[in-house]
Amino acid sequence: MLKLNAALFALVLACGGSLMAQTPPMGGYQDAAYSTGTAYGDQIESFVLKVGTTTLMSNLNTGGAAYPYNTFYSAITPGNMVPGSSHSVEVQPGSAYSQYFTAWIDYNNDGDFLDAGEQLGTTANITHPTYGVITFVPPSGVGGVRRLRVRAVWNTAGPHDPVVSYSYGEAEDYLVNLGFAISTSSPLPTAAQGSAYNQNIQATNGTLQLGAARDGNAAPGHHGFTVRQQPASVGHAHDGRHVQLQRHCQ
Repeated sequence: MLKLNAALFALVLACGGSLMAQTPPMGGYQDAAYSTGTAYGDQIESFVLKVGTTTLMSNLNTGGAAYPYNTFYSAITPGNMVPGSSHSVEVQPGSAYSQYFTAWIDYNNDGDFLDAGEQLGTTANITHPTYGVITFVPPSGVGGVRRLRVRAVWNTAGPHDPVVSYSYGEAEDYLVNLGFAISTSSPLPTAAQGSAYNQNIQATNGTLQLGAARDGNAAPGHHGFTVRQQPASVGHAHDGRHVQLQRHCQ
């Protein structure tokens, strides 16, 4: 939260790599399998990802994909999620047949959706034009760009398997951005209060060395630090976040 007389320090973490083809989250995933797929209109018509009521990304009126019925929409800008906050995956079936839906995020980036906590939830049997809604809270200890999968399955209630073959339906994959998972001591030690101070802030994908000096406008004993995240484009850095260190008085 911003305060009066705040001194603001900003650091952009430049990551040394780029998203590589054939490795998670860009590749290396087994498709969700279907024997008949979308041939009779069993499909995902529209996809929306929200935090609260704010839309982070959407892909609307896509129709049914051809074989293998699992499309990776890698060109869509990843939604900048807020770990620890309530999100929703909202999915609309095509007009031909109602569908059940299940969604996952590969939080540990190991190329599958099988680990504990990676299944986000399921829906009831949803009929067009209604959207099925899966509500979930991404864990605050996870950071980085990750793969999200949602799949539609006709006539079989979830939870579904992320890759096992079903007769009718469709799957879609997207990238989502969970930013940097930051942890540091709280409150910061007294060494931060009277002079220049360096604090290591651990992120899931590296260590940031942030330095700050005491705000001269702050009353002795009434100042501290706030660390927060700001969204940035994935093209800017591998995991697409700015990190700010904010000094403030109370």
